[in-house]
Amino acid sequence: MKILSINASDRDIKYLTKLNDQEFHFDLTILHEDLNEENAGLLTDVFAIITNNLGVRPCGHEFFSLMQRYNVHYLITKSTGYDHIQIDLAKQYGVHVANVRAYSPNAISELTVALALAMNRNLFEIADLGKGGYFPKRPTLFTEIRDSVVGVIGTGAIGAETAKAFMGLGADVIVYDKYPRADLNNVSLDEVIARSDILCLHLPYFPDQNYHFINAERLKQMKKGSILINTARGELADIDAIANAIESGQLGGYACDVIENEKNLFGKQAAEIDDPKIKRLIALFPKVIITPHIAGLTVHAKEALARTALQNCLDFQAGECKNQII
Repeated sequence: MKILSINASDRDIKYLTKLNDQEFHFDLTILHEDLNEENAGLLTDVFAIITNNLGVRPCGHEFFSLMQRYNVHYLITKSTGYDHIQIDLAKQYGVHVANVRAYSPNAISELTVALALAMNRNLFEIADLGKGGYFPKRPTLFTEIRDSVVGVIGTGAIGAETAKAFMGLGADVIVYDKYPRADLNNVSLDEVIARSDILCLHLPYFPDQNYHFINAERLKQMKKGSILINTARGELADIDAIANAIESGQLGGYACDVIENEKNLFGKQAAEIDDPKIKRLIALFPKVIITPHIAGLTVHAKEALARTALQNCLDFQAGECKNQII
């Protein structure tokens, strides 16, 4: 069975090749680049395409028309989120889509907790001062996690892991999700926003439902001086509103591993960054910390992503894929 993987990083190539050679034995072709007219001939006799959420463009009309031209009906994204795939169009073109639903919830949860703890103890500013050889005696007293209310919005696999991690540290953990879990302390959305000292976002992103879920209005609802952590999707947060809230003191800190229009930031040198909204946010260090989408960069996560993507291909061939979206 022929499989084509596109938009592959060097790490993708390493793990896809390794696992395919060891376990799946597909006729696998891997490309660094996106699918286009020049390389579309590689789709001849292909059963499924594997992509990820870091492509140069979303999977839309042009993409699906190429799939249709070569009679390819299966698309697997090597990610949990699938907002880069225009699902309604996929349906129109008769394309079946699957994702990787829980490749390593711990990986994203670990970074969420690490960012929260560092922000809570102001470690980024202290380390930055130390880099310059200055180690001041700090007059500020910090609040221990066990004396804090930690809120989690979105309790899928990742959010649940984050909630349980903070529970293990002794925090008063409250959560909100449209589908409450019996093993967690569920409250209303308004309550989790208003009561949390540290608020963690773990929502999937749906453009027509929760774009800028965190906006000026919701930031005003938050406890003054609280900390917001976003390791979910950049589009969930209005960074202009966040910058305003940081500057006014309403928000005590913002740490994110994702940012809207992240192609304008991640992988670039300082002189190449020209997005004024992003530059404004960067200038608010150490109240704002941005990491370059590293939450899923663990050995365990990369192996699980590759294995599940390849298994999805096998499952589609067998006629039933548990990770199928449409």
